[in-house]
Amino acid sequence: MVTQITDSIPKESTIFAMMDKMRINADTSAKDLKGASVLLDSHGFSLIELLTVITIIGIMAAIAMPAYNTWMVHNSVNSASAALFAKLKQARNMAVAQSRSVSVTFDTVTDSFVYDVGVCGACKNETVLLSQFSPKIQLTKNHGNTLTFKSNGVINGTTTTITLTNSGYSRAITVNILGRSYEN
Repeated sequence: MVTQITDSIPKESTIFAMMDKMRINADTSAKDLKGASVLLDSHGFSLIELLTVITIIGIMAAIAMPAYNTWMVHNSVNSASAALFAKLKQARNMAVAQSRSVSVTFDTVTDSFVYDVGVCGACKNETVLLSQFSPKIQLTKNHGNTLTFKSNGVINGTTTTITLTNSGYSRAITVNILGRSYEN
């Protein structure tokens, strides 16, 4: 029986042949095992690595901040300008559709405008504060404080320009005599 057990165990050369076919590296020297244990035992970062990453993040933030601030200023003025532009177009369309005069009143002290929303009993004029876009936006308008669209869509008076400014960046909206609005 002893011969049967030893005969059923594959020879060492057979094991290496099988490992070679399976492409398993048979080298398991103490040197390789020691290097593997060093890799398994290392955890975390060194102080120098941590300071290097923090320095790189600080430099990137210092470079990005001015561009971000400029983007915020431009975005606030562009958003306020788009809202005003939409309300002016809506006021003209409402004047023509309802055959009545529709007014938009500008307040340069509070940097806001009041928009006429309709003639129904429950309708109230809507006040749009430009400070919702940025507290630094300033509104200026040439030719008075009120812009009135007549029932045929034209405006009372002459061509009017409304300018929104924030930290040196500005957008202007011009309403011509025919009541058409366009951005400069």
